Amino acid sequence: MRNKLIENSSPLPSKWVVLLDSDIYFDLSVFQGLFSVHPTKNGIGFLSAYSVQGFRVKNVRKQLKIDQEISDDQIITFGHYYDTFAFVDKDNQNYYPECRFDVCKQCTSTRTIKTTNQPFILVRSAFDGLAIIRTDILHNPKIKWNTINLFNKYSLCEHVCFCDAIHSATDYKVAIATSVRGKMYWLSG
Repeated sequence: MRNKLIENSSPLPSKWVVLLDSDIYFDLSVFQGLFSVHPTKNGIGFLSAYSVQGFRVKNVRKQLKIDQEISDDQIITFGHYYDTFAFVDKDNQNYYPECRFDVCKQCTSTRTIKTTNQPFILVRSAFDGLAIIRTDILHNPKIKWNTINLFNKYSLCEHVCFCDAIHSATDYKVAIATSVRGKMYWLSG
């Protein structure tokens, strides 16, 4: 469906396109944050924001023993990078369902991916619900969303295949804007 949408809407007149998933909540400053890392200057063609898993207090109050003074509609997070299925680090490692980010207070794995004091990190694959992508990448016929079915049991995430095509067909980099952290989230509960 994504590939058909791109084909039917080409040519796109802008230099960048926003890719946005459903069920993602964000502050509009996310866009300013994404462009503040200067993706063009840094050779980045696909830049994902760092979104975290969020919980509405009313859904986890008892489980997490949250003080009654905190509003039911408030969102709490533990810094967990949400889209671990689409994430592959620069060394081709995926840690699904855990994340290895230093700011995560939820995962118990070793925190090996440093995000503090870095506006972005280079990766092999990411999406995380909101990204900007250069329009010329979308116009490249070698770059399509795809997935791989393994033994009718497992599928490789379509974003992994898509980002791999970006690396294979272009000189652009794929990155996560770690400086945008905390401004967008997925609701899990």
